[in-house]
Amino acid sequence: MNATAPGRLLSHKTPQARAIEAEGYEAWLRRLGSSTFTGAFSFFHHELWGGWYWPLRMKLLRGEQLTAEELACLVVWFRGGGKSSHVEWACIAEGALVGDGYVGYVSATEAMAKGHVQTIRELLASPEIAHYYPGLANPRIDKHGYQVGWRQDYLATASGWGIIPIGLEEGMRGGRQNALRFSMFVFDDIDSAEDSPAAVAKKEQIIARSILPAGTADTLVLFPQNLIHEHSVLNRILTRQSDILAERKVSGPVPAFTDLELALDDSAAGRKWIIKSGAPTWPEIDLGAARKFLAKSGRAAFRAEYQHEFDDDKPELVLHNWRDEVHVITWAEFAAVYGPRRIPDHWHKYGFHDFARTKTAYHASVAGFVTVAGQNAPLPGCIFLYEPMSFAAGTETDDVGLRIVKALAPAARPGGGSWDALVRASVTREGLHEYVTDQTALIAARREVLARVLPDYVRPLLAAQHFAKWRMSHEAKTAREVLRNVFGLPFQAVNPGQDGGVDWLNHYLHVDETRAHPFRPGQLGSARFFLIVADDKRAPPSALQPDALHDTDLVRYQFQRWRNRPPVMNAAGIVEQGPVKMNDDFGNGLMMLFHDNCVMAAPLSAAEEQDARRPPALRAATIGQLTDPQLASIAIFSQSAYDDARRVPADEADLPYYYEG
Repeated sequence: MNATAPGRLLSHKTPQARAIEAEGYEAWLRRLGSSTFTGAFSFFHHELWGGWYWPLRMKLLRGEQLTAEELACLVVWFRGGGKSSHVEWACIAEGALVGDGYVGYVSATEAMAKGHVQTIRELLASPEIAHYYPGLANPRIDKHGYQVGWRQDYLATASGWGIIPIGLEEGMRGGRQNALRFSMFVFDDIDSAEDSPAAVAKKEQIIARSILPAGTADTLVLFPQNLIHEHSVLNRILTRQSDILAERKVSGPVPAFTDLELALDDSAAGRKWIIKSGAPTWPEIDLGAARKFLAKSGRAAFRAEYQHEFDDDKPELVLHNWRDEVHVITWAEFAAVYGPRRIPDHWHKYGFHDFARTKTAYHASVAGFVTVAGQNAPLPGCIFLYEPMSFAAGTETDDVGLRIVKALAPAARPGGGSWDALVRASVTREGLHEYVTDQTALIAARREVLARVLPDYVRPLLAAQHFAKWRMSHEAKTAREVLRNVFGLPFQAVNPGQDGGVDWLNHYLHVDETRAHPFRPGQLGSARFFLIVADDKRAPPSALQPDALHDTDLVRYQFQRWRNRPPVMNAAGIVEQGPVKMNDDFGNGLMMLFHDNCVMAAPLSAAEEQDARRPPALRAATIGQLTDPQLASIAIFSQSAYDDARRVPADEADLPYYYEG
C-alpha cells in the first residue's frame, strides 16, 4: 500500500475524525455507526477488528510490511452474528482510513454484489459520515462538474475512494477495473447450496486467476461467509482442500449455540423442529429469528447456517458407518493381536483395481488387497483392507502391475533380487533396445519378453498367499490383458452396478459401541472391517487436497466424503440416485469384491473342526499348555477316547486350494 497519503488524508477527514480514530476501532464504530452497533461486541467481533483489520490497516498506513498470513482473513460466523454489518463497515473504514483506492466487493453474481454496495452507499449518507469524513459523504465530481460513479455499479467518492461490485458469473469487466488500485477485496455470498463440484471449481478458478491478481502485494482479502455445504468454496479453503489463501487469519467457525439440542415437536400445530436447549455464543443473538428460520427452513438448513454443521448427515454418506477413529489401525496394533507385521499366508486374500488414467481432486486409479482373518485366528472373519495403492495421472499399466507385484513380495523369490532387477535382466538379455527403435513396437516387444518370465514368479506367490479372486473395472479390457498376460495377475472383469456391495460394506463397518475395540484395550467401539496403515499414519492426514493424497491417506479421505446424489421426484415418485462419481475410487474397488459377498474366511481344516468340537479341556491348545507329563498323557488318552466315542475321523490333510483365474 502506498504510504504517502498523510497529506492527502487531511482533505477528506476532520480533526475530530483523527481523534476518534486514535481511540480505537470500537469507539470509532460506535460513534460513526451508532444506529448499527447498539449492543455488546462478542469475542469474534473483536477477532475481526482488534485481531486483524484495525492493527493491520494501521501498520500499512505507517508503511510497515505485512506477512502473507496477515493479508487475508476468513470470517466464519453464524447467521445473525452481525457479519454483514461488520463487513460493510470494514469497507467504509477502508475509505475513512486509507482515503483513496478501491474496495472490490465480490459475490456470486453482480446483482448480489450491487445489493451490498447499495447498503454501503446508504450508510455513507449518514450525518456522522458527513461530519467526520466529508470526502466520503459526497460523490466524485469530474472536471466538467458531473458526478462520477455515484451508482450501484460504481461508487466513487470525492476523497478518491470507491467501491466496485464484482460478480463471479460476470467476472472482471474490461480494462477499467484492471487499472484500479484495490486496497481490499471482500468475498461475500460466493457460495450457494445448489453449487455442484464443477461450479465450485469454476468459482475457485475465477477467484485465483482473475480477481486476486488484480490486487497489489498489499491488498487485503476479507472472506466473510457461512460454510453453506461441504464442497463450498469457503469450506474447501478453510479445510485446505483448496490451496487458495493458504496463509490467512481465521475467525471461527463460530456456531450460534453451544451444546445445542434440537427436537421434533409433534404438537397439534404440526410437526416441526424446535430449539430444545443450547447456550448462545453471543448475548445479542435474535432467538426469535433463529426459531423462525428453523421452523421455516428445517433442521438441515439451520445446522448449516447457524452451526456450520453438515458433514454428519449420515443418510447422504455412502459408507455412513465409516468412523476413522475406529476403523483405522496401525501395523503395530495388528501385530499386537496376530504376531507378525504381515498378513498370515493361509488367510484368504483378494485383489482389486479400479482403473483410470487420471489423478485429480475427484478421480484416481487405485488398487489394493483385502483379507479375512481365518477361522482358526483371533477375531475370525474380521476383514482388513491393506496395501491400498493410488497412481499418478497417466501411470502406465506396466507400472501399475509392477507396483502390485512389489506389494505382494519385495523380491521375486526369497533372498533373491528385486522385481526391478528381474525386469531389467529380462529385457536386457533380449537386447530389445538395440534392435527395436519404434516406441510402440518396443513396448509390445518388452511385454512379450516379460510375459515369458514374470508370471512364473507371480503365480507361486499367489498360491502361497492364498489369493482367491482378482477383480477390476470391466471396461478396462486392454489394461486387464496386460496385467494378466505380462504380470500373471488373474484379474477378472466385474461390474458391481451402481451400488452393488455397499450394503455389505456398511454391515461390516457397523460399530458396536457396547463392545471393546479389538485392537485398542480400554476403548469402546467394535467393528468387523479395518484399514491397516503405517505406524506413523494413525492420525488423519493433515492435507485435505485429494489430488495431493495417496494410498491410505486417500482411502480415508474418500471413505469420509463419498456421498449419494440427492433423490429426485418425478411423475412416478421419488427416484433414488445412488453414489456420486466423486471420491468413489476405493469404494468402487471394494464394491467389486463385496457385490456378491465373495470375501470369506479360510475355513478350519478337518482336524481343526474336530478339535473345535471337543470340550475346552480336551482341545489341543489346552493340552499343549500342560507341563506335567502325567496329566498330559491322561488328557491325550481322554481326547482319543472322546473322539472314538463319537466316531469322528481325524483327517490331518487339508483340501487342495485353488484361486479364481
